Amino acid sequence: MWASFGWFGEATNVDVLAQMTEKTRPGGVLVLDVYDPAWFRAHQGPHVIERNGRVAHGHRHVADTRLHTTLDYEDGSQDAFEWRLYEPDELSALGTELGLDCEVMCAELDLEAKPAGDTRRMQLVFRRA
Repeated sequence: MWASFGWFGEATNVDVLAQMTEKTRPGGVLVLDVYDPAWFRAHQGPHVIERNGRVAHGHRHVADTRLHTTLDYEDGSQDAFEWRLYEPDELSALGTELGLDCEVMCAELDLEAKPAGDTRRMQLVFRRA
């Protein structure tokens, strides 16, 4: 999980979700763990990540519907990533088009918390019709 969807261009993302839907048996559950666009729009710019004594300097920005992130490491190497950010209702509607019913939209794995830009991650729980 953790940004499990949105890595590709629009058509490929739709195809990936369609394939995930096909692999989910009727009545089965599909969980998408994705970034909340509202949080990332509010938290653009430089940031520092420290893990296990290692430091990375990052920069993130949102352009249209995509999150762009670069990470610069202490050894001089760099990673660059980007994801398609989906609004909760937009992703729910896409699921519906593909035969999924969105049963839960929540934030940070808390079933009571709704995606509202307060946390970086949100989850959508779909049931295949």
